[in-house]
Formats: sequence, C-alpha cells, structure tokens
Amino acid sequence: MENTNISFIPLNDTSVRTMEVNIEKEASIKFEQEVHQKIIDVFADYDKFIFNLKNIEVIDLSFIQLLLSIQKTVKSSNKKISFNIELPENLLSIIENSGFNIKKDFES
Repeated sequence: MENTNISFIPLNDTSVRTMEVNIEKEASIKFEQEVHQKIIDVFADYDKFIFNLKNIEVIDLSFIQLLLSIQKTVKSSNKKISFNIELPENLLSIIENSGFNIKKDFES
C-alpha cells in the first residue's frame, strides 16, 4: 500500500467473512482513491467490514463522504459494516459544523 497508516486485514477467526480497515493519522482525499479501490477489489469476498479510525490528525469532508458512500453500498448489499471512529475534539467540532454527526451518521 502507498500509505503504511492504512491497513486492510482479513479476519479469519470469525464465522462471517470480515475485512478490517484500519486508518491512522490521515483520512483525507489524498488516500481516498486507495481506500475506494481496495474496497471495490474485495467487496464480493467479504460480508462484513469494520472501519477503525484512530490517532487521526487530519480528516477532510471528502473522506467522510467516501465512508458514507461505502456504508450505503454495503448496507444496500445486505452486508454489515461498523465504524470505530476516534477523533480529537477539534476535528470532531469541524466535522459537526459542516453538517455531519459522527455518532449518528456512522451508527451500525
């Protein structure tokens, strides 16, 4: 992968075919295409996706929109998706001022 702060880990120890996506430090348009393409590549092979965003220092609205689009696609395909998003208060405030609600928009 181009960015070592993004990892895609198949979880083999579950009864549901699950892909865990871990994103650290930067969740921005810079990495949007990488994440989008990887999800497209593995979409048919997995029934559940878990997104973990932690230690995020940079996040932009383009990446939030990508996550919402992935969420909609996964749910419309009767697959499962969950998000564990940990953001510092300053980034959370910026996102909420832009009209998004992290807790509400990304609830399972």
